[in-house]
Amino acid sequence: MLGALALGVALRLRTAPGDWRLVPVAGALLLAVFGWAALGALSLVAEKTGEVGWNNRAAEAGAVLRQIGRSLPAFLLGDGWGALVASPAVGNWRVSFTHNAASYFLVKTGVLGFVAATGYLAALLVESWPALRRRADIALAALPSLAVALFLHTSYKYLCFGLLCTVLLLASAGRDDPKD
Repeated sequence: MLGALALGVALRLRTAPGDWRLVPVAGALLLAVFGWAALGALSLVAEKTGEVGWNNRAAEAGAVLRQIGRSLPAFLLGDGWGALVASPAVGNWRVSFTHNAASYFLVKTGVLGFVAATGYLAALLVESWPALRRRADIALAALPSLAVALFLHTSYKYLCFGLLCTVLLLASAGRDDPKD
């Protein structure tokens, strides 16, 4: 989030070069307000990573591929929405989720569903790209959150993921003006 904020400030400064004198003041203020919290969060991330790694995402993907690779119908169609996978990311418990949208769609819908979901998301990004270039605020709000949801966290299953996809869809339709 701080990276997105910094990028937004940099874009603003590109169009208003006289505002560069505010950068040191804003940086000092951010450091004073959020510095200890950021260090504490980084410390917790380092501790968690030291204890359990990066949630064994590669091993989790391998478990999904082994599960759907057992037969051609499972490979093509997956195991269905009620499917469980023995995930190394959570101590080989049988769970209904994975930490990555790609492996989730593979286990649930197989290669065909994965291709369909990937195609939809790619088309959404291609269609919304001109609007995102016009409206950096929408891009900064949506794209980092969507990337985290797709690659690092199970939030691709949450309502907020669908809402962000809807924002991109509306932006691509030219309805990115709040007055509409």
